[in-house]
Amino acid sequence: MSKAAFKNVNPASGPEILIPKSSHRDWLSPDELKELTVEKIVARVTALQPLISAKAKQSEIEREADHEAWSALRKTGIFYLMVPRSRGGLEEGLRAFIDVILPIGKMDASFAWTAAFSVMHQWQLAQFPTQCQKEVWDALPYVTSAGSAFPQGKAVKVDGGFILSAHHKYCSGIMHSEWVNSIAAFETPEGEKKLMLAMLPIDAVQVLDTWYVDGMAGTGSHDIVYKEVFVPDHRIVMMEDIRRGNLKHNVPAYRIPFSSFLGLVISVPALGAALGEIERFRGRLLMPGPNGSVPDKPLARAGLARVSVEARAAELLIRDSARDAEDLAAKGLLTSADRARIRAQCSVGVNMCLGILRSIADLSSSSVHMLSHPTQRALRDVTMISSHATLETGSSLDDYGRNMLNMPSLWFLA
Repeated sequence: MSKAAFKNVNPASGPEILIPKSSHRDWLSPDELKELTVEKIVARVTALQPLISAKAKQSEIEREADHEAWSALRKTGIFYLMVPRSRGGLEEGLRAFIDVILPIGKMDASFAWTAAFSVMHQWQLAQFPTQCQKEVWDALPYVTSAGSAFPQGKAVKVDGGFILSAHHKYCSGIMHSEWVNSIAAFETPEGEKKLMLAMLPIDAVQVLDTWYVDGMAGTGSHDIVYKEVFVPDHRIVMMEDIRRGNLKHNVPAYRIPFSSFLGLVISVPALGAALGEIERFRGRLLMPGPNGSVPDKPLARAGLARVSVEARAAELLIRDSARDAEDLAAKGLLTSADRARIRAQCSVGVNMCLGILRSIADLSSSSVHMLSHPTQRALRDVTMISSHATLETGSSLDDYGRNMLNMPSLWFLA
C-alpha cells in the first residue's frame, strides 16, 4: 500500500468528489465482433496476464483498476460475453463466465472482481424493460456500470417513475462506469415494502473518495450519493422479478437468479487468486538455492500437494454451482433450496480459497509479506472477499440450514 492510501480520510470538509473516467472508445469493430468466441476471449485475457500482474500494485496504489490494463481488457471482447445476440454479443452463461474471469483472478483478484461485475452488468441490463435496454445498448455496444445495495436507497412513486435518493457504499468499478445500478426500497399503497433495481446515468450521482481499505483496494469501490433523482419506470425492474430467476425470459442464460449469479461473481476472483498463488508457490519451490540445487523441503512439498487438492475441491464446488444455476434455471426448476445451496457452496469455496492462501503464506519465507509481493496482496484481497455479505460463511450456511429445516430465509435476496 502507498502512503497515499493511509492519508486522512475524514477531513473536516468531508471526502473529495471524484470524476469517473467514463468516456470509452475502445470497442471492437463489427468485423472483430463477428469473429469473437469464448475461446478467443480466454486466450486474449490469458495473454494479458503479464500486464495485469505488472499493474496490480499500481491499481492498489491508485485504488482503481489501472487504465492501461483496463483498456487492454476491454479490447479482448470480454464485456460482450453476456450481451444478447440481438445486440451483437455472445449471450453466454456462467460456465463461460468462470472461464474468462479465472485467468484474470490468477494475477489480481481486485482487477478480476471489477471485470466480473462489469460482465454481470450486461446480464443485469437484459433483465430491464426493453425500452431501457434499447436506450443503453443503442448508445453503447455494452454498458460499464457500478452499483450497490448497501445501504438500500429510498424511493417514492410518482407519475411515470420514482424519485430516488441514496448514499451507497461499495460501488466497485465506479471510476470506469457510464451508468449506476441502485437497489432501493419503496412502500406500496398497501403498506408493503418492496425492493427495486434502478439504472441512473453516471452524471446523476456524486462519487465520494472513500475507498481506503487494506484489501480489494484496486476495485475503486467508492461511495456514491444522489438525492431526489427522477428515474422513469422503464429504467426500473422489481427485485422480486429477478432475485429468484426471471422465468419470463426466453434466453436460458438470463433466467439465472440474481442471487446465484452474484455468488459466482464474488467467488470466481477468489478462486483465481488461490490458483495463481499455488502456481507461484510451486515456482518458488523449484528455484535453486545458493548452491545451485533445489532445496529439499518436504513440509513445503506436502503443503503444495494439500493446497492443490483443496483448490481442486473449491473449483469443483464453484463450477458445480454454475452448472446447477444454469441448467435448473433453464428448466424453471431452481427452488429456494437450490438457491440457498448454491450460495452456501460458493461461500464454502471462497473460505477454502482463503485457507489455501493462509497456508501458502505460512509455508513461505518472510519475503511474501513484502508489500510488493503478490501473495500478501492476494491474501488481503480474499480475506475481504470472504467478508462480503453475500458469501459471509456464518450467514450463508445458516440460511441454507434454515432452508433444510423448513425455516424462512432471513437474507433479503433469497
